[in-house]
Amino acid sequence: MTSRPIYILKEVSVLRDDVKILIESLQDLYETKLSLLQKLHKDTASKLYYCKTGDYNRLSDATDKDDDVMGAIDLLDFNISRTMTELSRVMGIRRSSLISVLKMGIHPLYRALLNIMDELARLLSACARDHDELLREMEIKREEIEKSRRSLASHLRISRLCGKFSA
Repeated sequence: MTSRPIYILKEVSVLRDDVKILIESLQDLYETKLSLLQKLHKDTASKLYYCKTGDYNRLSDATDKDDDVMGAIDLLDFNISRTMTELSRVMGIRRSSLISVLKMGIHPLYRALLNIMDELARLLSACARDHDELLREMEIKREEIEKSRRSLASHLRISRLCGKFSA
């Protein structure tokens, strides 16, 4: 029986400067996005409170302010995508396999970036749940308002009819 050599792939824990710069840039972009999403998440809780208490003016104002945050997040997403494409190019891998390659890596910067991405995914999930709850509450309030509007319209028709007969 002949013995065949076993090859073990080991990753060097030193990154090229260009790769390091791109990963650090991604970390900064993701941290900024995380901060904006935390603000959005907090603001959703306030909007839910405004909705439940019937403070529609403050709800409207808070909703209008979200446009600026969402615009900033959209710009961050664009820059994240562009940076990930550049990182893939520099590393010589397909863009679609970048995350898998990072997950296989042992470099601390890889781990830090993946941790931020995981935290962002958890926060996005929480934001989606809270946003869905806000939409449900707003729909309930809309239905209540619509019911009140129909009732008021009915009372106005009755008042007009009664006014015709009393003259």
